[in-house]
Amino acid sequence: GKGDVKTAFPDPSTPSADLLHALKDTEGMKTLIDRRLDDNKCNILHLAAGAEAECALTLVKICVDHFGADFDNVVDASGRSARTIACANKNPQMIQWAQSVGTFLGRYKLGEGVVHKSRTCEVRFATDVKVSSAQHSNVAIKIVKHQAHFERELAARLLSQLGPGTDIPSNLNRFSEEHVIKLHRYHSTVDTSGEPLFCLVMPRADRSLDSIIRAERVAGCQLHLIRHFAIQVAKAIHHMHSYQSIIHADIKARNIVRCGTDMKMIDLDSSVAIGSSLRIDKYSSGYSPPEFAKCLFSCDVIQEQLKAHPTFDIWGFGVVMYSLLTGSSLFKLDNEDNLDDAEEERKLLQWGGCQKHHLERVLKTCPDTTEAEILAGRELLTCCLMPNPVDRPQTMAKVLDMPFFNIYRDSSKTTKERNTIRVLFSDPLVWTDTDFVHHPIERLDFENERDTLQQCILSTKRNVDVSFEPATDSRLQEL
Repeated sequence: GKGDVKTAFPDPSTPSADLLHALKDTEGMKTLIDRRLDDNKCNILHLAAGAEAECALTLVKICVDHFGADFDNVVDASGRSARTIACANKNPQMIQWAQSVGTFLGRYKLGEGVVHKSRTCEVRFATDVKVSSAQHSNVAIKIVKHQAHFERELAARLLSQLGPGTDIPSNLNRFSEEHVIKLHRYHSTVDTSGEPLFCLVMPRADRSLDSIIRAERVAGCQLHLIRHFAIQVAKAIHHMHSYQSIIHADIKARNIVRCGTDMKMIDLDSSVAIGSSLRIDKYSSGYSPPEFAKCLFSCDVIQEQLKAHPTFDIWGFGVVMYSLLTGSSLFKLDNEDNLDDAEEERKLLQWGGCQKHHLERVLKTCPDTTEAEILAGRELLTCCLMPNPVDRPQTMAKVLDMPFFNIYRDSSKTTKERNTIRVLFSDPLVWTDTDFVHHPIERLDFENERDTLQQCILSTKRNVDVSFEPATDSRLQEL
């Protein structure tokens, strides 16, 4: 009878008690959804994200919104997350939802924690889900607290503003990308509570020079890296001064970042045109020159008397170089790079130039350093940190002409000899066990390593001769 059929085939629109119970177990359902199903390591969410039917979008939303399925970290055999797959879907509704769900400003997947926080801004790392290229999807978002600072940085960085959320062409960035981190886009909106939200989106750098000095054994120890950093920073400042007639006005280790092998400038909301009045609402007193300290901490100088000049940045560069050449700070600073107390403020106000105890620290722990190199480092600090700005080098070009940037360890070598790199390689590599049996190590991809090195050399735009030779006993004994 009909009753038997109904019993054998229950109404599909009425979920069973077991199914209802399973659906309430959100953690169990999340585990089930995240579990990979086949050799391609796809799970239910991956398959639904790749489907174009409207019901597939509904299923994806249920999996993510209700059960908390992992939209970003569980990947298939090709390394694609469900979000990546959904963003490549031909269904525009799927793409729009995938780009906005769980993101900041409808496109940025924020990393954990705040990278940097100060009284004026905070910085977060994020992935731009609207960009397919991994190289360009990793961004840093500077969230600016004050609209005035936000507008000043935009004015400093851009030749023309296209509007919030619009990608900025390279030719509208005022400064060369070689020297200053470019601006991808900016956002001016309100947050979920209705408060104003001002954001600058830039490429993500590897590390700030401040972090390098603190965490890497470079400062005071590795002269070749110190000189490399110094040259790149000096050239970046020179670019701002000579080609754009702008001083940065907040040169400090935290505002210099490493991108690959390049050092670039960030944070331009204190910058002003040369000859204009300096700003006193945003500064880092630990890197400010004595003439500016007189405006901040005494009544000897009023703001209108202080005009922007390259020597302001040259002092900041000198303070950065002091940290690099000695491994210590010129003054005691707080967490925001301001002088730590009234005693440190007094030291800056009464600064009389580098003293013997300052200069004795230069490259003190750097092995195999020549006397000429030490003297060149001391001369650089002495000149850049003169108390009177008139006595400092008046341009960064003058700084770059100083012996520190041009001294060579072996003056007997020709220019060609100094610009020659010889790479010794051994293949295959082996290791020997306790029974003196040789075991080969997996073959290395020397061709790829060679091509990478050659590309790095080419990017420097210098005439460097690179050769690759077997690491024979005689070659190794020559070193």
